[in-house]
Amino acid sequence: MHADNSSRLMAQIAPTSKSILMPENPNILFVMCDQLRADFLSMYGCAAISTPNLDALSEQSTIYSNAISPYPLCVPARAALLTGLNPLQSGVLTNHQWLRTDRSTIGYKTWPDLLRTKGYRTASIGKMHFHPFEAAEGFDERIIAEDKRWPKVHDDYAEFLAQSGRKKFDARTHPDYKKNKGSVVYPDTVETTVDHFVANETIEFIQRQPEGRSFAVMVGFPSPHCPYDALPEFANTVDTEKLPELIHRSAQPTQEEESFYQNFLENHRKDWHSLDYEEFTLAQRLSIRKQYAGLIKQIDEEFGRIVQACKDKGVWENTLVVFTSDHGDHVGDRSMVGKGDFYQESIHIPLIVKAADQQTSSRVDAPVELQQVAATLLESSGSMIPAWWHYTPLPLSDRPDVTRDIFGILGNGCMVQRGSWKFVSYQLGLTELFNLDEDPTETTNLADHPEYLEIRLKLEASVRKWLMQSALSGHHEKQLTHGIALCESDSFAQRGWERNYPLPLPPQ
Repeated sequence: MHADNSSRLMAQIAPTSKSILMPENPNILFVMCDQLRADFLSMYGCAAISTPNLDALSEQSTIYSNAISPYPLCVPARAALLTGLNPLQSGVLTNHQWLRTDRSTIGYKTWPDLLRTKGYRTASIGKMHFHPFEAAEGFDERIIAEDKRWPKVHDDYAEFLAQSGRKKFDARTHPDYKKNKGSVVYPDTVETTVDHFVANETIEFIQRQPEGRSFAVMVGFPSPHCPYDALPEFANTVDTEKLPELIHRSAQPTQEEESFYQNFLENHRKDWHSLDYEEFTLAQRLSIRKQYAGLIKQIDEEFGRIVQACKDKGVWENTLVVFTSDHGDHVGDRSMVGKGDFYQESIHIPLIVKAADQQTSSRVDAPVELQQVAATLLESSGSMIPAWWHYTPLPLSDRPDVTRDIFGILGNGCMVQRGSWKFVSYQLGLTELFNLDEDPTETTNLADHPEYLEIRLKLEASVRKWLMQSALSGHHEKQLTHGIALCESDSFAQRGWERNYPLPLPPQ
């Protein structure tokens, strides 16, 4: 499928700059999976899945051992990545919120917007989770595959399937969907899967790029997001005995823990998911784990095809590569699926970064945030990181002398992680304190333990300060003036003063 295909649902934006990048400006290949947790990959300790292509990438990349998605829900995570604003600043704290449409008139730009001013050809291919789904959000070109939980969205993937008389696969109609709690076998060929479509379109995009101009393409694989619908050719390669050990739910939950779990059950009984996990057997949990791993196996193969396309084009050595995910997935841990909380399986993501000229591997153990990726892309392209940007570029090495807090927020709760300590407070009343070094599976809640009251109070104070600062900075456009106090303004002192709203950002 080509860019001039009139039936394609893609956004085309007139270039903002005619400048041609110098050869040293790297191409950018930014691959984001949907709901891929770190500990199912070999470079994070899992031996259950053969992933030769990701292993090869790791051998010439920096692996971030402790990469965190601090807003572990699809839309908040992606909105923050796109804009450099945290959810309190942008107002996107749930999957049912999105960015204000007039933000560019105020002065806020997305990272693809900023790369375009440096002459990059920007594209997004696959799942982006924008609202509306065909919105440009700064990309020159979009090829859209909003799948898995979006069977009604008529995007480019739907048009591709329609060419052979097919429709998107809605797993809820599969006879095994309810029986296996969302674990089913994809009923068609690999060529019709959404991840294969995304890889094909990415390869085609790379092949048609002209020499002399750098590109930045963001690739959104919809897998391994539920439903867990791997093909047998992938799932049957998984060594299930070597998958991460299941974390079990407490046999004697507190009242707050039970309320938290009941909220999970209620949410997943709704039509969008249509499953009741009140009874969630060990066999069912292991089944979805195997299928989840099978989807990861396919992603590795699709990623390998994209890498080969870069090599065939002769651009691999001058391409910055990022492989990551928007958040994780419980995949049966704590008798839950999905994300939207601050447990490690929900927030700990893979993050592998290959600089354009990198040939050897390294590892950074310091905590980093997913949203630092966008600042890294801007820095690598020579773009100035705007003053409003909430995130710094990724570090290239550890700084043992630096202790950095990572704050998380969603509509249902907030978090701060400082070193080995994590403090979490949920709207429903559940408060948790974990020492990740001593309790990596987060099964011993120390929040009410008198011995740890001091560390709890310090972390509570830290997250409270961050929340207040973010809430205030999130309402910049409602200010009445920049710089001069209104009481000193001659124009405000006269009748007929008019408010400038929304107030643009101060000149950079």
